[in-house]
Amino acid sequence: MPPPTHDLLGRLADLVTPERARTYSALVVLVVLGGYLVSIGLGPRQTGGFTDLAGALIGADFSAFYWAGHAVLHGGADGLYDIEAQAAFLDALRAPAPSSAEVHAFVSPPYWALFFVPFGALPYPAALAAFWALSFALLGLNARALSAELPALDALGATGRRMALAIGFFPCLFSFLNGQTSMLLLTPLTLFFVLLRRREDLWAGLVLGLLAVKPQLAFGPVLILLAAGRWRALLGAALSAAAWLALGMALLPQAMADYVEVAPELFEFLRQEDYETWGQTSLYGFVTLLLDPVWHDGGTWLGNGAIALSAAAILRAARRLPWTPGSARWDLAMASLLALGLMTSPHLFLYDVSLFLLPLGIVAARLGGEREGALLDGGPVLLAAALLAAGVFVGPYLTLGVQNLLSAMGLPRCVPQLCTLAMLGFVVQVARRAAREPS
Repeated sequence: MPPPTHDLLGRLADLVTPERARTYSALVVLVVLGGYLVSIGLGPRQTGGFTDLAGALIGADFSAFYWAGHAVLHGGADGLYDIEAQAAFLDALRAPAPSSAEVHAFVSPPYWALFFVPFGALPYPAALAAFWALSFALLGLNARALSAELPALDALGATGRRMALAIGFFPCLFSFLNGQTSMLLLTPLTLFFVLLRRREDLWAGLVLGLLAVKPQLAFGPVLILLAAGRWRALLGAALSAAAWLALGMALLPQAMADYVEVAPELFEFLRQEDYETWGQTSLYGFVTLLLDPVWHDGGTWLGNGAIALSAAAILRAARRLPWTPGSARWDLAMASLLALGLMTSPHLFLYDVSLFLLPLGIVAARLGGEREGALLDGGPVLLAAALLAAGVFVGPYLTLGVQNLLSAMGLPRCVPQLCTLAMLGFVVQVARRAAREPS
């Protein structure tokens, strides 16, 4: 007779010790970072340009933001979404390396380009170095801000060690190497949690509104505030989001008008076969990856249904949560809700999963003392966190491999994104653990 489920979970959890989790993370960093350094070290010698061995511009995703800042600085903001103009600009940056058909298009709202104007004034390599330095500094700021609010995190070591643990979480490392803006987005999300925990609702909302540069990532927190009736926080979020919009309308009116027209096309582009769909990790992405190759309309309906169900779950859980900021139950419940809110975003690429560092940090602080020497509670929550970490490292690349295999066999590229299920498992286990805490 098979053992009960809880016995199986217990046995698996015994295998996933904190020491093994840290060793796994360190190995991931060494392997990935080592390969990356070799690629960018040898790439310029092979191509003659600022590229890696594959011929891609180093910090490829950053090139889109650099283009946006450069365009605004030099009076070309009206062509911010002109893919051909951006492609020509990137080819010039890549020269004398051969031209590439790959363009990391700028798909953000126009006002986000304003932030990158200072970077656009620098040569591309210097701008990328400055951006990496800023991102690293913001990671340290987030580590300090969260540990100041949750002192139990100090048990993980000094700030530098906590930053190293964060970079061991593969989406964070992936974000850095690709020149993504994840640390810029993690900062307002972390400050939102800290300020909300201190009952400074208006300020919490004001920093949340900064996510208007990528508004889908604010969807979950806004639902939490609505369900909990935190009207001052919602007012603050509306004010800072409106400030972004006003800035865009005042300084980039034509680009704002263009964005209204192209935004629906950009969203649909994320589901095209020539886009890197393998990196989609949201609930919507899970459904569309599975269904688009055989039933595109069904992917749309069921993907939107997944968003609706997740939103309803957030509203229900947040409405029933006793609003006692600082309590163990509130902290753990918020960790679960923030993680689910991220998954509810229609577009959550692998680098966006860096924002899971916040719920992971909250859980580590709250459950770190339940078993001597444990990073978390040494049970199902640690197991779920380990599956999450393993899933986001191997899952998207496994998805890519299966997609290519199916294409080679002449079959539809229907692929389940398994790391999304691991992320959902983490959300469920943290929510269950929160429910065990007294109200």
